[in-house]
Amino acid sequence: PGRFSRLLQSSAPEAMQARPPTRLYLGIAAAAGAVLALEIGLTRLFSYTIWYHFAYLTISVALLGYGAAGSLLAAWPRLGRPGALAWWAVGAEAGVLGALGVIRVLPLDPLALASDAGQLLRLLAYYAAVTLPFLCGGFLVAAPLQQHPRAVGRLYFADLLGAGLACAGIVPLIWWVETPVATAATTFLFAAAAVAYAEPGRRVRPALAAIAVAAAAIAAAGALEFRAAPTKFVSQFLANP
Repeated sequence: PGRFSRLLQSSAPEAMQARPPTRLYLGIAAAAGAVLALEIGLTRLFSYTIWYHFAYLTISVALLGYGAAGSLLAAWPRLGRPGALAWWAVGAEAGVLGALGVIRVLPLDPLALASDAGQLLRLLAYYAAVTLPFLCGGFLVAAPLQQHPRAVGRLYFADLLGAGLACAGIVPLIWWVETPVATAATTFLFAAAAVAYAEPGRRVRPALAAIAVAAAAIAAAGALEFRAAPTKFVSQFLANP
């Protein structure tokens, strides 16, 4: 076993054997926190805008995004190269902004799925829009683990720590600023991941893009009014208290 282990290490690329820089630990912690907090925010948002049992749509779509990212990295490892990770984080931010826009512009009534083909198309649009930030987030978590297999334990510890802190923080944040803004606030964690993953000397462009998209997401979430499905009692109650 010792000879086999040394053979594997000698055949692995130098980048995979090198100790990951500290910024990768910060990046994976921020990325893991962002995707888990986003799951919680979207679950609560869907439980209001659609029926509560459709909230689990978030979990299934998140798993779809993570799995797709892992499969793509296995087929094309260059997708997770260090220079690309910062822009995947910006893409995740744009995905959050796009998902909030789709939820607001295309209200979904699940009780009309059988009678209205347009509702089915809206459901597919929901799946596509919500998958994007989790796909990008999957790259942010999987790529460092793929590139530094000898540091998986430490990287995974940073992943769990970031996810745990974000999950603990998103609930009081929802109480404070309400669900849409709290969900959009996950873009700031993605922005932190973008800065951490950006290569030294090349941080200005992804940092500026990340800050701009995060600000746009917060502004949009604060300005948009999210409505419950018309067949829900809460919708009827709000229309005629």
